[in-house]
Amino acid sequence: MRLKRTASGRLNIAQGPRRCQIAGRAILGSVVIGINLWIASPAIAQERTKPEADAVALAQRTLAATLSVPQARIQFVSVSPVQWRDSSLGCPERGMVYTPALVSGYEVTLRNAERQHIVHVAGTRAVVCGAQADSKRPTSAMIVGSLKAADAVRTAVAARLGIEPARVRITSTRPFRPSAPCPAAPASSKGGALIVEAEASSQTFRYYADDSQVVNCDQ
Repeated sequence: MRLKRTASGRLNIAQGPRRCQIAGRAILGSVVIGINLWIASPAIAQERTKPEADAVALAQRTLAATLSVPQARIQFVSVSPVQWRDSSLGCPERGMVYTPALVSGYEVTLRNAERQHIVHVAGTRAVVCGAQADSKRPTSAMIVGSLKAADAVRTAVAARLGIEPARVRITSTRPFRPSAPCPAAPASSKGGALIVEAEASSQTFRYYADDSQVVNCDQ
């Protein structure tokens, strides 16, 4: 910057060429920074936390196995945290009775070809939603039998771990099917046979239960 005297004798401030160059570079730098931030913003938005990434990976494996397609064909769309009112994870299956309990997890939207699928994930469980319309309300006899089996399994797990039965949480009960893996299940059952899943002391347990016995499927 320098002072320049005009013809009338007044002093005016004249900007030197160097100052103009500096100002131009500053403006250009701001524009470049803004463009870089705009380009980078989508990538930042797509970043996921480790729990979200684990939920997406589990959802992709589960959906690929359900559809019998390579996992590479399962494309990620979105993931969001959610909380359900019971262990069905918001996707009840036909013939199952669920214990009311708040369960936190993630709703993962995936795409295979042109079709989108919703998978609900909580911990190590993943449920592909879509069978809600086929689900039926369980009968009163089934509910009574499920509650009885749940109490028996809760007592068995508590005795096994040496804890109070109240510390055992039943996550689901469903009708037993011979095709389901439970090596300890008897050849014939008495009454309604059920598979009961429970959690306690950071462990998961799976039991067979009918009107006469309760057997640990993992033994």
